[in-house]
Amino acid sequence: MFAWRIARRTCVVSVVALVVLAPAALADPGDLTSGGCLRDLENTLTGCQSVQGLDRGYGVAVSPDGKQVYVAAADDDTLTTFNRDPQTGAVTWIGCLRDDGRAAVGCTTVAGLDGARGIAVSPDGKSVYVASGDGDALAVFNRNTTSGALTSAGCFRDTENPLAGCTQVQGLDAPRDVSITADGTSVYEASAEDDAVTFFRRSTSTGALTWVSCVRDVSNAGTGCASAIGIDGPRAADLSPDGTSLYVAARDGDSVAEFDRNTTTGALTWRGCFRDVENTITGCTSVQGLDGPHGISLSPDGTSVYFPTESDDTVTTFARNTTSGALTYGGCIGDIGVAPPGCASAEGLNGSRDVKVSGDGTNVYVAAADDDAVVVFDRDAATGALTWDSCTRDADRSSANGCALAQGLDGARGVAASPDGTSVYVASEVDDALVAFRRETAASPPPPDTTAPTVAWKTPAEGQLVWGTLTEANGDCTITAADDRVLDRVEVLLDGAPLSTDTTAPYGCDWDTTTTPNGSHTLTRALARAVTALDRVRTLQHLATPSKVQALPGLCR
Repeated sequence: MFAWRIARRTCVVSVVALVVLAPAALADPGDLTSGGCLRDLENTLTGCQSVQGLDRGYGVAVSPDGKQVYVAAADDDTLTTFNRDPQTGAVTWIGCLRDDGRAAVGCTTVAGLDGARGIAVSPDGKSVYVASGDGDALAVFNRNTTSGALTSAGCFRDTENPLAGCTQVQGLDAPRDVSITADGTSVYEASAEDDAVTFFRRSTSTGALTWVSCVRDVSNAGTGCASAIGIDGPRAADLSPDGTSLYVAARDGDSVAEFDRNTTTGALTWRGCFRDVENTITGCTSVQGLDGPHGISLSPDGTSVYFPTESDDTVTTFARNTTSGALTYGGCIGDIGVAPPGCASAEGLNGSRDVKVSGDGTNVYVAAADDDAVVVFDRDAATGALTWDSCTRDADRSSANGCALAQGLDGARGVAASPDGTSVYVASEVDDALVAFRRETAASPPPPDTTAPTVAWKTPAEGQLVWGTLTEANGDCTITAADDRVLDRVEVLLDGAPLSTDTTAPYGCDWDTTTTPNGSHTLTRALARAVTALDRVRTLQHLATPSKVQALPGLCR
């Protein structure tokens, strides 16, 4: 404890105490930071690397081993391969496959990629499947699990649009999406014009597909297909993690259809459907927020299902019974200013097209084409409820509206997350781009802080008379401070109010005593500790007790 005698007008006497302050807040788990973008050669963009095969990027998928990212581009009729750096998430263009008759530098031509849209990689990493909307085809590729390279293994084509080299089957008019069971035995494809879901059996040894059956909407029944309510114009189909349920997002019918799946045969049985309140139909439950559902994603635990809607501009939530597979409506979140009645509001959801739940189940990501945005939601693991966290919009937007900005998001269309949870990728159909984001992951518990920091005054000395202006540069006010952690700053408080802050050793303070009333005062010395990303603990330690010492009588005037 130090007592300083202070002479002349407005002189001050002080002692000191040590306080360890909390560090600055770190990024929340799930937050995204742009890691760069790649853009099609014919549509160059400042800040994005130019590559072949991204004209109207539509679907995007990451391989189960995290080594590759694949993009389906609808106007280039391509399937483009990128190698992924597992440490940084950065991607490097490797090559592309392009539909027959559309040769391009760096691309190999194959059948079945006209209007490539939906894309799925098998859980064993041996196969890639592409739904090609303009060619009425499902293209099959073998994947080298070491290099990620793809080799054409054939294709299927709708019976009304035959193509040499492709097997003709029913139910493939305008395919939009493809989904694979976790055990790799079944593949399901959603076709917008046939209003159909088509089932293929998959060989787990070769990846080859065999057509089994199809289900079409009752409004568009077709030869050889069963009928069901609620699959008018499907844009997406997805399976539950346990393989017992399949769900369909039917954009043209403003509906969501539920199917039970036989895990032995793969056969589907219609369970029920939900439909938007403004487009009711007998047999479907009416709910808010289903005008134009365009995508689907299930939580890893199978308890929640999420649907983005391009017309209602929402992300709509359903709770799933893991025993029966039945869905229960859980509410919706709509874009600010246009959210449907009864829906909450959030920024960045205009024209929502795709959705992805993170592998750890803590976040939901939505790609919104009209807002040129990717939106981050925090997810409650117990209830599945969503809370808006943040958003990133295209850098060319005149107004961010509370969102961060990143290049390459104009027409954000598809979104995918890496298996390790460190990366998120967005395919953009207007910017013809692939945008990589680094994802903040939950930190490990901090190590215990068992060593107390040290701090001591060097000058002025105890009992020293002080007046005028004290400065660190002149050696009038200097402090020593040390810790086993990196120090961020040393603060000096005068009677509890901030006086001086020093962020660089050697530490000290600057103090003009002429602005302080004459009498007894207290200086407090505060030491702030800078911490690593693992140290989130807020600590407070007092090493000395402040006290007041009166100035000597007759010395201050």
